Amino acid sequence: MRKVRHRQFQCFHESDERFWLGVGLTRSRRYLMIEAGSNVTGETWLLDTADPAGDFTIVWPRKDGVEYDVEHVVAGGVDQLLIVHNDDAVNFELVSVAASDPQGPRRMLLPHDPAVRLEGVDAFRDFVAVEYRREGLPRVGATTIRRVLRDAGSSYQRTRTWCPTGTARRKRKAGVVRVVDPRTEEKRGPSTGRTG
Repeated sequence: MRKVRHRQFQCFHESDERFWLGVGLTRSRRYLMIEAGSNVTGETWLLDTADPAGDFTIVWPRKDGVEYDVEHVVAGGVDQLLIVHNDDAVNFELVSVAASDPQGPRRMLLPHDPAVRLEGVDAFRDFVAVEYRREGLPRVGATTIRRVLRDAGSSYQRTRTWCPTGTARRKRKAGVVRVVDPRTEEKRGPSTGRTG
C-alpha cells in the first residue's frame, strides 16, 4: 500500500502463489524496487524515487525459467541498470541497459562462461563488485566504473572534446582550473573543418 496525500491504495498485487515479493531501494537510492521471484523465475519493477506518485516500470517481463537481479549505477553521467540474468545463459551473464529503456538494447559486460557461475553484482560510486563461483568456490572480483563502461563500448569522456578549442574551465577542490585536452585535433578529425 502506498500513501499519497493521506490516502492509501494498493500499488501492486501478485496473484501467483508461487512467487514471493520483496521491496527495497537500489544502492543509489534512485529507484524503489519490487521484486517477485519463484524457485526458477524472477521479475522486477522500478519506481523513480523522484516521482513517488508515478507508476512502476517493469524491467523485463516475467519469462518462465529466467531469473535476474538488477543494480542501478550512474556511470559517465548516464543512468544504467546492470543485470545478472540466465536468459540463454545457464551460469548467468552480466549486461547493461539504459535505465530509461530497460527492455531496449543490451550491452554485454560479462558473457556466459560454463566454468564460472555469476551470482550477483554490486555497484558503488567508483567500482563494481561481481560475486561468482569458480570450481565451486565463492569469489569476488572488482573493476572500476570506467572499465565497465569501456568494455560495454562507452567512453567516459575519453573520445570527445570538451569544446572546439579543447580547453575548458572546471571547478575542483583547489578552485577553478583550466583543463586542456592534448588530443583535440585527433578527436576532432579531418571532417569538421574547425580550427583551434
